[in-house]
Amino acid sequence: MNHIEEIRKEIATYLDLNSKIKESETTVFSPTKKYRIETAEYNQTRPDTNWEVTKVEIFEHATGEKLFSIFSNWGTFFHGWATKGNVDYLICAEDIYGGQTIIDLTNRIIEGFSPGEDGFIGTDYYISPNAEILGVVGCYWACPYVLKFYKFDSPIQLPLIEFYEIELKESLSDKISWRDNDTIIFKNETSGQERVEKIGTAHNNIFAPGGVDV
Repeated sequence: MNHIEEIRKEIATYLDLNSKIKESETTVFSPTKKYRIETAEYNQTRPDTNWEVTKVEIFEHATGEKLFSIFSNWGTFFHGWATKGNVDYLICAEDIYGGQTIIDLTNRIIEGFSPGEDGFIGTDYYISPNAEILGVVGCYWACPYVLKFYKFDSPIQLPLIEFYEIELKESLSDKISWRDNDTIIFKNETSGQERVEKIGTAHNNIFAPGGVDV
């Protein structure tokens, strides 16, 4: 069941737009500079929490047109970018506790999902070269970080389907990149050592876990 409308209503109920946190504004651009995100953090009035809420406004940078305005129930706006075919996507979460929000920037479509309970908190996003797999680094509350992989063949059909996971106990600080469409690389920037992990594709069965040092 999708609880995203409940989350949106809850944020709106407790949001205090007169309590913007000083110097919390940020501006970031998409890799192509086509889109611009402006964020600001706000306090909320819910009595049993001290978490901030982030207001997120997405613009087409060249024209200044505002495409979307959303809120996330966390003080940091974790997000990623992807292009699949000729469509640009913003990947994020209105509900940080297991939620998924995908914004089709090209066709002006937004889809959100919330499980309505504590779930996986995504912080970093890695789209495969063919844009068929989305890797997400994150954790469950107070648990170790992992790298999860999701099918990205139908981006706005949520929730995305998870099909593989890698523990990051020894690779949390490594630089992560794709070698090809089914190989992920962890590179220790201090030692230069690389670890390679085959993950298969979003349309195949799960590979047995296990990395190879090179």
